[in-house]
Amino acid sequence: MNVGDASRAHVLALAPRARSHAIVNVSGASPFRREDAPELLRDAASVLRRRAPHLADALRRHGHPLPRRIERVYAIDRATAELGYRPRHGVADLLREGATPSAGSAAPGACAGP
Repeated sequence: MNVGDASRAHVLALAPRARSHAIVNVSGASPFRREDAPELLRDAASVLRRRAPHLADALRRHGHPLPRRIERVYAIDRATAELGYRPRHGVADLLREGATPSAGSAAPGACAGP
């Protein structure tokens, strides 16, 4: 996750308009949808090629294999609704910065999951 996105989420959570004591997930932007969750466990590479071909190409160009399985995907809907959080960065930005995506993580940012 981009440190700028994380810090903006903290500032939004501390703002007077934020609902008190809400627990929210924050992460980068994601191409995934809730209905992708079962297939992400079986064949994440296919989902990634279908939902974000540009990201699949970027991972390959940077020498990263496409993930076979993605076990954790984080929904940021509540952070968006309650805090107005909108990530400005995703995995493509991390690749440009030279970061290495972690295996088994939410891969391209995050999104709704089961």
